[in-house]
Amino acid sequence: MQSPYEVWARFDVEKELERVDEAEQREQQVKDQEKKVVEKRRVEDSISRSTEQSAEVLAAQAAVAALKAKGRGRRGQTRKAATTSQQEELDVNVQSGEIPKEPVAIDELERRAQLMKRKHDLIMEILAMRRTADAKVKEASEGSTAKWLEAQLHYEKAIEAVKALEEMIPHLQEIDAEVANTSTSQPHDVHGHDDHKEHSAHESKDGKSHDHHGGCGSGCSRSHKHRPKKPKDTEASLPKPNDVKAVVTMFAKDCYLGLGTCELAQRRLAAASEAFKEVLLRDQNHVQAWMQRGAAFEAMGAPLLAWLHYNRVTGMEPSFDEGKQCEERIKTKLAHGKGHSTSDHSAEVSHNTSSSLKSRLDAVRLLVDEGHVIMVEGFYAYAITKFEAALQLMEALTSDDAFAPHSSVARPIIDKLRVACHLNIASGYYEMQKGYAVGRRHCLAALQIDPKHAVTLFRLAQIDRVAHDYEQALQYLDKCTAALTDPTSDTIDKIARERDKCLFEQSQYDAVYIRHQLNAIKEAGS
Repeated sequence: MQSPYEVWARFDVEKELERVDEAEQREQQVKDQEKKVVEKRRVEDSISRSTEQSAEVLAAQAAVAALKAKGRGRRGQTRKAATTSQQEELDVNVQSGEIPKEPVAIDELERRAQLMKRKHDLIMEILAMRRTADAKVKEASEGSTAKWLEAQLHYEKAIEAVKALEEMIPHLQEIDAEVANTSTSQPHDVHGHDDHKEHSAHESKDGKSHDHHGGCGSGCSRSHKHRPKKPKDTEASLPKPNDVKAVVTMFAKDCYLGLGTCELAQRRLAAASEAFKEVLLRDQNHVQAWMQRGAAFEAMGAPLLAWLHYNRVTGMEPSFDEGKQCEERIKTKLAHGKGHSTSDHSAEVSHNTSSSLKSRLDAVRLLVDEGHVIMVEGFYAYAITKFEAALQLMEALTSDDAFAPHSSVARPIIDKLRVACHLNIASGYYEMQKGYAVGRRHCLAALQIDPKHAVTLFRLAQIDRVAHDYEQALQYLDKCTAALTDPTSDTIDKIARERDKCLFEQSQYDAVYIRHQLNAIKEAGS
């Protein structure tokens, strides 16, 4: 049995203090998060009440204006008996604005009331859908994985309402500006209300008044000193209820972040990255969106792209432990030469040959979508592995005996996907400025499926041009022009620019062409 001294000698005090500090930090983070949730809900309720009150006020104003117009209409029959001076006085009042031109005023008030009511209805729908989705996410995170899809559907409905509200922003801002102008143009009671405010502002609790031009006294300084301050992060993230654009942005960020979380949990990685991208387009300093999008790219098998996202997180929050751990993990993976390997996710999808036809087609679409997302980011090598995996899966699918009964329906879909994959692989090699021979083979494979695919012919012409086969490139440009079914001016201009570039480079770098031109000049001179 060890003595207490031996136990104490092996006790690591520094390690225990670090553990206690980490536990306190986690506890404080949980408290801060709960506080943010409560504050956010309070702001959301305030937004809802403010919008509802505005809609009710505008509806009441429109109703009152309509009743006044109706009453004046009944009295209008006696206008013929009025004297000339009375009639002129009434017209002057109408022109001065004391009596509004009722048809215009009523229509405008009704329009404002309808817009405000629509705004309130959309906000209530967003809050209801998002809060229900948040509850489903909580259930799913506790083990009920089937709730992810339910939460996703609620987030999508909330996003539809957010988009409708975004379209209304210019009209709502116009209403706010008109209401503000109306309120500022109204006369103020400077001899009553303002004097009372001035008196109360310069009178202390003990009844003594303070000098207007001197210091405000110790009581004023104490009130400033002990004035409570809101947390900086809460002030920066939560909008004011009357700032419609900021309110819509807040709702959009919340809904897209929740949608991305659901997509990520269901391994729809491309859709998840696009949802997080929508958050970052609205707030480029959103740490959680950067983290989650990095996790999506890491799961796709694009570690370098994931590392850039994690690095952005550690740059914004140097003390964020999770971000530092993810960044170090990716560094280790890249240091061991795993930066260009196909992810386990891609291998799992591409080798899943025991599923149904629909699930295997869905797997192909997932790989193609991931390739598109990564290619847009400019990481062509990662994207090429996705398209190659999709081609392998389609090859295994079409060679399966179970595919034959569904060939007439599924073949056109698969052929279109195969052409897209071949073309994207060729585009990747063209953009990387290497592997032109491999890219050319993929273009030819796409032409075997669709010989008149204009985009493939154009890409093949570009590859032949950079490979200095100018005559072949010009021939493919001619075929591309002939294959166009509905050419637009932009398409024709693009082909013409490529042709001019090809002719110029041929005149500069093609020795056979230059020699032929020199011989032609000599023969013409002789």
